[in-house]
Amino acid sequence: MSNVLAGNFNVYARWIALLSGVLLIALGIQSFISVFPFALAGFAITFFIVILEVPFVTKWCPTGPRMQKMAQFFTNPIFRTLLYAGMSAVMWLSILMASTLILIPAISLSVTTLAYAVAMFKMDPPATPLAEPNLGKLAAKAAVTQKSSAV
Repeated sequence: MSNVLAGNFNVYARWIALLSGVLLIALGIQSFISVFPFALAGFAITFFIVILEVPFVTKWCPTGPRMQKMAQFFTNPIFRTLLYAGMSAVMWLSILMASTLILIPAISLSVTTLAYAVAMFKMDPPATPLAEPNLGKLAAKAAVTQKSSAV
């Protein structure tokens, strides 16, 4: 919580990007027929958002060295801002086919781009990676809870 209140725009951008991914999936499914190519592009963009913003996912879903190199490349704030600008531009192009709800993720991706740009100009430190869940601790807690409820 202190990260959010600190005014670090990298943190804001990360959470807006994750919200954009959720919106891209949900509204991509809803708009699948009317803007098919952009719905597919939205699914691909979501994949990249998850790989970039949630690094521990790469341990669950192993990626090759090429994907790791790409993720490392986009840790640079300039390139990350440009990447999100490109992704938002792709989604804005969907208006050429039809004006659908897929524009909402285009707006949120644009806000993500602005947040990363502000962070770049403010020279904010990178957002700390989202913590990897400690599965051993979670399993032990579940076992204790289960044992106490059985008594």
